[in-house]
Amino acid sequence: MPIPSNIAEGHARQSTAEFRNFLSIVRRSLAEVETQLLIAERLGYIAKQRLEAIMSIQVEVNKMTNVLISKLIPNPSPLVPKKIQTVTRIGGE
Repeated sequence: MPIPSNIAEGHARQSTAEFRNFLSIVRRSLAEVETQLLIAERLGYIAKQRLEAIMSIQVEVNKMTNVLISKLIPNPSPLVPKKIQTVTRIGGE
């Protein structure tokens, strides 16, 4: 089960950036699962009705992952300048 394992491993990392990276791996894994499910349905291993039920869960997990990623993206205050530039004059100019 790579999806919950990646969430757990990312959460255990030392930084938010690493956690976001693991969540991006989760999104890729969800896309792989979707592909495998579609192939299984086309080959007759899973009924269309069952596929739709599973896909609705996959969509919900994807949405939750996207929300979590968006919550981890830093949102700086608009009141704080992004970069304060300092100018140092050399030679008395």
